Amino acid sequence: MYKGIAYEINNLFLLHFNMVRGAYLSIMKLNLDIKSKSKPEWIKAVLADFPAFLQDHADCERKASAMAMSMVAKYPDRTEILPELIDTGIEELEHFKMVYDIMVAKDVPLAHSIKEDLYIKQMIKLCHSGREERFLDRLLIGSVV
Repeated sequence: MYKGIAYEINNLFLLHFNMVRGAYLSIMKLNLDIKSKSKPEWIKAVLADFPAFLQDHADCERKASAMAMSMVAKYPDRTEILPELIDTGIEELEHFKMVYDIMVAKDVPLAHSIKEDLYIKQMIKLCHSGREERFLDRLLIGSVV
């Protein structure tokens, strides 16, 4: 229900994080600007069940970190991209920690399990079976997600 909202209200999330922590955050910008304004309906949906949004956002951060580290484990011979994969895994885990801190402050529990992501599952089914081809497929999937 809330899939993708994490990207739709990134600025709202960061503002809320600052308010909860009561501190100014200096964040290096490593993402693209959203080219269209978030629809008020999205913001209303998130605010109507902010705990569900936080749980979904935490799940997304955990999955992103896990995917990057999985690539490190499965392709340790790809030394040319290992530093970036490790950095991505750490960055996503740091994002998870930020979300988790808000969840703790708001008394929102982590979900007991991460819901199956049917979109990703379908994309992975389309991956090639050869090691090199699968490597490229997984990099493409990771870049889209």
